[in-house]
Amino acid sequence: MSPGPDDAGARAPVSEASTRRGGQPVRLERVRKAYSAARPVFAGLDLEVRAGEVVALLGASGCGKSTLVRLVAGLDRPEAGVVRVGDRLVAGPVDRVGLMFQEPRLLPWLDAGANVAFGLREGLRGTPEGSRRVRELLAAVGLPEAGTLFPHQLSGGMAQRVALARALARTPEVLLLDEPFGAVDALTRTGLQNLLVAVAARSRTTVLLVTHDVEEALRISGRLVVLGGRPAQVRLDAVVPGTTPRLPDQAGLGLLRRQALAALAPDLDTAPAGLDA
Repeated sequence: MSPGPDDAGARAPVSEASTRRGGQPVRLERVRKAYSAARPVFAGLDLEVRAGEVVALLGASGCGKSTLVRLVAGLDRPEAGVVRVGDRLVAGPVDRVGLMFQEPRLLPWLDAGANVAFGLREGLRGTPEGSRRVRELLAAVGLPEAGTLFPHQLSGGMAQRVALARALARTPEVLLLDEPFGAVDALTRTGLQNLLVAVAARSRTTVLLVTHDVEEALRISGRLVVLGGRPAQVRLDAVVPGTTPRLPDQAGLGLLRRQALAALAPDLDTAPAGLDA
């Protein structure tokens, strides 16, 4: 593995590459989605994410979090109800929606710069403006010298930074993150969380973050939503107090932590200790 920037260092500077466009609201209205008629994932789900919000979506495995992301991205369609990004009805992939997964999913035959360029709009690829934007995006995620490195030469944290740069390449109005930091170590995860906070603050992009980690949600989101049940419904929808990134013992987080764990408990094999306290 080639040497590279410290994955878990202080918050990376965010360059002009980060969009100033601002976010768009996301709305799911009476959404029904089923892969099996006997057990629908959603049966009339309503959820709104306001423009520029950073919302963490929590829930047990299989509750529909990733399905919700796919619906907003236009990679899947509901059987009933509507999904909107801004004023647009989502009926297929949306140009101004960026998507990032738990794995970087970089193309192994392309270097980091070309992987980021893959996310650009078609008219920009291969142009001087496109090349400039790729350099700015790599600088924005703290990897200004990594453009010629191939995926096998990147650490896990570096690869996720490249994936984030690619997701930002189309200047997204909505950024969808499906457990993007779940596969890296704790120190690297902290650095990536700091980077996301910086990017979100700079760009004002609407962010929907899927996570299993209550502490991650409390640290970097402005609002916490817990899904539960089958079909899934919103069990908890709460504003997270304070300024991001937060410390674990920050005032006001203890009660919300207990509420989130209590909302998750019915779908877990064993309820966390102390929930009745």
